[in-house]
Amino acid sequence: MERLGLEPDVKYAGGRHRRGRLVLHRRLEDGDIYFLSNRRPRIEQLEVQFRVTGEYLNSGNADTGIVQPSSYRGR
Repeated sequence: MERLGLEPDVKYAGGRHRRGRLVLHRRLEDGDIYFLSNRRPRIEQLEVQFRVTGEYLNSGNADTGIVQPSSYRGR
């Protein structure tokens, strides 16, 4: 992607290992959905950067079904 001058959909930093994470992106008419899954048996703290602008961020917990606004910092 770098050779084509394209940025990745998602960049993240932090955590102990890069393996064990799944990232899916789906574009809808009224926004974008990103599914991030930590497939490790522990909680990890990550800083995630998405390749979208002008949208708000919600996060959902797959175990509880609760969706809530997330804090974010614009570019």
